[in-house]
Amino acid sequence: MTQEDRILDYMRERGRITTADAMYELGVGSLQKRLSDLRKKGYVITKEWESSKNRYGENCSYMVYRLVE
Repeated sequence: MTQEDRILDYMRERGRITTADAMYELGVGSLQKRLSDLRKKGYVITKEWESSKNRYGENCSYMVYRLVE
């Protein structure tokens, strides 16, 4: 299974993926590169900023990617 396959499966199962998800759950170090490759293959992937608090209670923002099928 390729990194692209793992990313697609993850987004289909969970509805979204973040850079942290890709690194820690899938072992993918460059999510943006893999998403770019998937887009070139015709996949539609949206992105949007989300905000939450980190484990220290501080506000943080991060990009969330979703597969549109």
